[in-house]
Amino acid sequence: MKNQIEEETRSVVRIWTDGSTTPENPGPGGWAALLRDEEHEKVISGSTPWASNIRMELLAVLRALQLLKRPAHVLIYTDSQYIIDGFRNIQHRDKMLKSHYDIWGLIIHYNQIHQIRLHKVKAHSGEEGNELVDRAAKKAARGQLGDIFITESEKMMENLRVVQKRRREKSPWKYPKKN
Repeated sequence: MKNQIEEETRSVVRIWTDGSTTPENPGPGGWAALLRDEEHEKVISGSTPWASNIRMELLAVLRALQLLKRPAHVLIYTDSQYIIDGFRNIQHRDKMLKSHYDIWGLIIHYNQIHQIRLHKVKAHSGEEGNELVDRAAKKAARGQLGDIFITESEKMMENLRVVQKRRREKSPWKYPKKN
């Protein structure tokens, strides 16, 4: 009986998400999400100096879920087929994806709290929520606003990625010439 009452009192939250890297992938990245329920609407975004397009798409979903204070029925609208397929893979086959497992692990956690359904939207089709988060994610990637939601462990990983990128950009080590 208690579970049935909890189910009936859950609010419905609609979330549109998008991620972007600009101009190269991987490179500077941005993410954005639009959260909308019966009473409120909020747009959030953030960026990171080095990420893939897919990682930014995932981060948008995660950051939106992290804002929810109570269990809810969550409808996520995304133009990312990777997210749709990955979520289905985790839900129905209990398989953890090897790439971006850190973010997927947290999304699985939130899936146990909320009832989450994903919906695929066509990119750049004029769908209002998708267009708004697309612009916000691109702006975040260009402006490097920073991610106010980033955790300490994520900061360490991000710093490591930046250091590794800089090392790769330096000229490769060469054997000294013999005299």
